[in-house]
Amino acid sequence: MLYSEEELAGAIVVDSEGYVSGIMSSLKMTEENIFLVVKGRKGKEVVLPWDMIKHANVTALGKCILLKEPVEARARGIEPRERPFYYGTEDVQNMLVIDSEAKIVGVAVDVTFSLTEPPVLRIVEAKSIPYAEVEDVDQMIKDLVPSKYPTVKALLTQVLLDLKKRGRFKAEDVKKNYLLPWARSKGIKIPKKRVLNLHEHSVKTVRWPEIEKIGDVIILSRAL
Repeated sequence: MLYSEEELAGAIVVDSEGYVSGIMSSLKMTEENIFLVVKGRKGKEVVLPWDMIKHANVTALGKCILLKEPVEARARGIEPRERPFYYGTEDVQNMLVIDSEAKIVGVAVDVTFSLTEPPVLRIVEAKSIPYAEVEDVDQMIKDLVPSKYPTVKALLTQVLLDLKKRGRFKAEDVKKNYLLPWARSKGIKIPKKRVLNLHEHSVKTVRWPEIEKIGDVIILSRAL
């Protein structure tokens, strides 16, 4: 794949251990070589030889340059590892994921576990984890019981009385169908919560052995 300097400008530069060296600002050329000029941490400029680049890729999710060597890991005093340790969701969530050809795949959503298989990383094709804000019925019940109503049963009974509903209802049906309309009619503040909103985005799964490195970003051992 061929790219112009303008197309690569602004690319995130990642070393072979998954640590971010910085953002490519320009190319510097001499009679004998080409150098990558990278704006590193705290604005410090780092100059890297062109032949240190392993892969470069530009997609709708962003630009990435993957290096052959652990230059940033060395600069931080981090020893290279053969394979990454197992991590839980809280350790990798929202981490950028790039494949073996420097393609930005998306961001890590979570890690799932099986009794018989290695852990699986879920990735969403987005620049950050997509969330939706929804009304939190369970939290509203906690806010009302026991401060306003002695029990959940008393609350749901009052909901049915106020809405003039007759007959026998299961508690879950009242919560699902009547509690929110009742709360709105009474002017009760309904709390919100954030939930994953993945249905509009493509979700990929990667087995843990297919993860090459985990640093600031996650590098996969294969192309996706």
